Amino acid sequence: MSMSYFVGRNGVEEGPFSARDLHAFVRASTLRPEDLIRKADSANWIAASRVQGLWPSRPPTPVPAPSAPPISQAIGSDCPPPMVETLDVPALAEAQRWVIRSLLLTTLAFVLWPLLILVIPFQIYCIARLVRLLNWEAIPVAAAITGTLIPYIGLIPLLIANQAASRVLRQAGYAIGFLGARPTANTANHMST
Repeated sequence: MSMSYFVGRNGVEEGPFSARDLHAFVRASTLRPEDLIRKADSANWIAASRVQGLWPSRPPTPVPAPSAPPISQAIGSDCPPPMVETLDVPALAEAQRWVIRSLLLTTLAFVLWPLLILVIPFQIYCIARLVRLLNWEAIPVAAAITGTLIPYIGLIPLLIANQAASRVLRQAGYAIGFLGARPTANTANHMST
């Protein structure tokens, strides 16, 4: 039996679809890079732009299309199935919360500078965990971890990684607050299907 996929857009889940259907949606410009995709046997949603093999090369730049037709209106084709890469979204949300705690500790270290001895290793752990879950390439990971070693300047890679995680979590239907991400009602519905 072939793998089935579901597509989420604007809080609406459609499917199941075959890999051939997904390729047809890409060719017909019905599937957008910011749409969410999950395997039928998984609760983890990822952005369509992160699905390996779905686009012939890089996915097109997202263009707002408020009147895009439903995914289910596209027709199937004879393309090979994509190799779907999944993100552990709940673990990503937890890692993002730890990065935010690390940012708050760093601001406390501005006043109590001896805390830097404890804060810098904590920052390294938090950022390494977050960028691993985001599936970053090796060079940005090394740059982020190295940047974290510099007192106070280390806030910059933490903020960049936090922003990237927030973007992914918003696409997965999470609400982003001051102390991190939390699932919304739509997210809970997606996870239970």
